Amino acid sequence: MSTTKAEIVTEAFAELALAGHVCDIDTDEQAAALRKLEMMMAAWEGKGIRIGYAFASEMAAVDGAAEAGIPQVAFETVVFNLARRMAGGKGKAMTASQLQIARDGYDTLLRAAAFPLQQQMPSGTLAGAGNRGRVFLDEPTTTPLSQTQGGDLALS
Repeated sequence: MSTTKAEIVTEAFAELALAGHVCDIDTDEQAAALRKLEMMMAAWEGKGIRIGYAFASEMAAVDGAAEAGIPQVAFETVVFNLARRMAGGKGKAMTASQLQIARDGYDTLLRAAAFPLQQQMPSGTLAGAGNRGRVFLDEPTTTPLSQTQGGDLALS
């Protein structure tokens, strides 16, 4: 089972010491945080950081129970960066170590986006001048190298 959007938001509130027995989070705060999560992930998508996040069809219809679709290796990065975005509006300051975790994770995702997975050319593509004896490229193989995971980053 994948992580839900509400679990990401709850963890972000916890990083700001706003969750649990100390402070109850009302539905308006939860909805605002879910919208902030959607906006953050859309901004990352625009920068080429595609980690498989499942966007809501409309910003007003973000469902916290919906699966986020992110890999576990990106969970901490998403949580800490969401907390960083929420901190100012909640009157909270994050510690230097929390900010460093957010920054390092984001930088890792950005680096992974800068070097996309290798892909094979489709059959029927002209081979080019350096390929004597054949006009078209061969059929793509089905090796692990050819698997691109739907265009998402391969985080392992």
